[in-house]
Amino acid sequence: MRNGSVDDAPCGRYGFTHDAFVADVIDEQQNEPGVDAQALGLTFEALVFVTMRAADRDTVAAFERAVADVPHVLQAQRLFGDPDYLLRVIAADLPAFQRLYDEALSTLPGVQRLSSTLVMKSVVETRRLPL
Repeated sequence: MRNGSVDDAPCGRYGFTHDAFVADVIDEQQNEPGVDAQALGLTFEALVFVTMRAADRDTVAAFERAVADVPHVLQAQRLFGDPDYLLRVIAADLPAFQRLYDEALSTLPGVQRLSSTLVMKSVVETRRLPL
């Protein structure tokens, strides 16, 4: 986002339209679920495992700042053991995921290795806490 507007190029490159990105930003800011990824053409989901070169404070902080800026990363979780992170990412299709993987994820600070697996089907979506 620059000066309150969104640049089309980074969004469209990975199968994410400007309008969809804006809708997602607005939805996220309002903290309301409801943006339908399939309706936006984002039907390709993958889990990406990240192994870092180093685990020092500066490397971890740089990676976490950078990964938070990648709009196609829906979730990023730091793990104990190996791998170091688990990312849930979404794209329009396999070619869009490959571009995301090659141009954004593999260039994140401190990344030594990426390994991914494709999501066949979501069985349980995000739900409320069992209180």
